[in-house]
Amino acid sequence: MKNNLEIKRYKDWCANDGALAYFRRSLRDAAVSCLSIPRRVNRGKAEIRFVYYHHIFNDERKGFDRQLHYLRNFGEFISHDFAVDLITKNTPIDGRYIAISFDDGFKCCFENALPVLLDHNASAIFYVVTDLIGKSISLGDPKHARTFGARGTGSTLSFLSWENCKKMVTAGMEIGSHTRTHPKLISLSEFHAQEEMLTSKLEIEKRLSIPCQHFCAPFGRPGVDFNSERDPKLAASIGYKSFASGFRGNMTSLTNSNFLNRDQLIANWGNQQIRYFFGSTKLWV
Repeated sequence: MKNNLEIKRYKDWCANDGALAYFRRSLRDAAVSCLSIPRRVNRGKAEIRFVYYHHIFNDERKGFDRQLHYLRNFGEFISHDFAVDLITKNTPIDGRYIAISFDDGFKCCFENALPVLLDHNASAIFYVVTDLIGKSISLGDPKHARTFGARGTGSTLSFLSWENCKKMVTAGMEIGSHTRTHPKLISLSEFHAQEEMLTSKLEIEKRLSIPCQHFCAPFGRPGVDFNSERDPKLAASIGYKSFASGFRGNMTSLTNSNFLNRDQLIANWGNQQIRYFFGSTKLWV
């Protein structure tokens, strides 16, 4: 009886929390739409924008396609690896570029994002959690609800298989590490943070026979989810070329930080929301 009561309370909490989250998102979307009206994107500014998604569900595929059409007005799509080379080799950036990435390694990205990327002749890097490869998780499980619950559209959430990853690599995509178990690195000792980075890298390289050169911190907030002084240096010592965060902003070099700024996008956002995050108050797109 106690277990049934606890389960009922948890389900009630999820329902209420989900409704509250939806209400908050609706308010936020409306506010961002209003704030985007006076903003303009400066086409003349040389920079790289690293943009990232978590999922492209079935009902988001058209939105993702529309966003890529819109982003083409903003800059040229380049691979993540090439973008990292541009900002780490101290060569002048001579244009506007966009590098796309996906966090967590959801299977829907193979099914829905990959075909759209290929249609646009665009590449992307997919950061995978190696212990979750080929698995499905229950969104009603308290263990996963806080991390993945808000990203599901049903009762379960499925992750890429190694075979999916191989096909993506063959199609010109990159695979990076998002750790082994998706922890907040800041909560781990230096030894265990390094272990999460290293074991995932080795597993990807073993399974796919490719170098795993790029790392992405789960949750992504510097000073909150990862140690911005320690963790990028740990990643570099292991052999990663880059350390991606969830901190917004453009990139021209790594002068002010040793991690990548990235702008999170959601595929069903309207173009005005992209303009809000990318724009200033000067020039129209």
